[in-house]
Parts: sequence; structure tokens; C-alpha cells
Amino acid sequence: MTPLVIRTSLKKVYLGYIVFDLAAIAMLVYYLRLEEPRPLWLLLVAVTLLVLPVFWHLPKLFTTLRIDANRVHHETGFLSKTTKSLDLALVRDVTVEQSIGQRMWNIGNITLEAVGGGSRITMTDIDNPRGVASRILDSIPKGRRGANPEA
Repeated sequence: MTPLVIRTSLKKVYLGYIVFDLAAIAMLVYYLRLEEPRPLWLLLVAVTLLVLPVFWHLPKLFTTLRIDANRVHHETGFLSKTTKSLDLALVRDVTVEQSIGQRMWNIGNITLEAVGGGSRITMTDIDNPRGVASRILDSIPKGRRGANPEA
């Protein structure tokens, strides 16, 4: 079985790039039209607006949910990584949560809950969350959903 890899949606980040870049360009044009002495703070704010969306983009690039034949792996981080794994046969419930804004963008949060409620993996802001939830449920071995593999 080819692993199913789910990444965080970048729709909000792209919107941030558009809005912040347009604001920064407007501020730069205004800055250049001013007569000397130009306020340095205006230039610094414009440059900050250009760079700010990058800090939203990077964490989303390094967050994945990978589902292979037997396990679910939630991996986050760039320099220091955190990986949380869960036996696929122990997945009891797959929950999809969507706010009104998320429904408009067809993104949402998925929570995988293990038997006994002891372990939970949540992936936020993913594209087509209902379709992804269906694919996760389809990848659970038949007759094993929510079962104890040692029994």
C-alpha cells in the first residue's frame, strides 16, 4: 500500500501573501512619493508586511499526517521534529470539524481518536477534510477498526 500523505492547506497563507503584499506595496509607493525627510518607520513596516506571511508558511510546510499499512504518523517541525504515531487498527473515531470560514474554503480539522481515548492526533486546516476522513477510514483493515491488535 502506498502511504497516504496529508499536508496542511496553504489557502490561508496564500490569502495572507496577497493581502499583506498589497498593503506593503501601497506603503512603499506612498513612502517613495513623500518628500525628504521620509519616515524610516514606514519603510520598516512595509518590509515587515512582506516578510510576515513567510512565518505562517514555514510551519505549515513541515506538518504532515502519513498513513501507511499499519500506522498513522503525525510529524511536525523543521529543525526539531516531533512525531506521534498511532496503530491504525486502534483508530476508533475520525472526527471532522469545520467552522463557517473553513466550510467556505473547503478546509477543516481532522481528529483521529484511539480506542480508550488515550491517544489523539489532530491535523488542522486540511483541504477536503471529509474526503480525507473517508480515505482514512477506508485504509483501516476490515474488521480491525477500534480493535485491540493483541487480542
